[in-house]
Amino acid sequence: MKEVARAKGLGELRTVTTHHIPSKPPRKGTTYLDLFALSMERQRLEQELASIERRRKHILDRLARVQSAIEKLNEVAQREKAAESSSTERAGNQQVAPSEPPKGRPWKKVVIDY
Repeated sequence: MKEVARAKGLGELRTVTTHHIPSKPPRKGTTYLDLFALSMERQRLEQELASIERRRKHILDRLARVQSAIEKLNEVAQREKAAESSSTERAGNQQVAPSEPPKGRPWKKVVIDY
């Protein structure tokens, strides 16, 4: 039971299928069949490994693109912050004009009691 609790995924569990425990004793003269079965399993595992490598490459490429996008956005944010701080300094030096009332019809105000 301890092994089941420590397993991170189903692939780590020891089962009859993953360890190829036959239900009956091996027959004599099945050496070529065993060789064929093992070669097929090797081929399947190699294909799975190639698939994992493709996924890994795709993930690394996407991660690099995301990182470059983050860097670009950080640069833009720093430029905007610098521009904003310089504009507030200029506005602080100038006199502030009184605000004009909004044009158009005034809004109706309604008091709501809860």
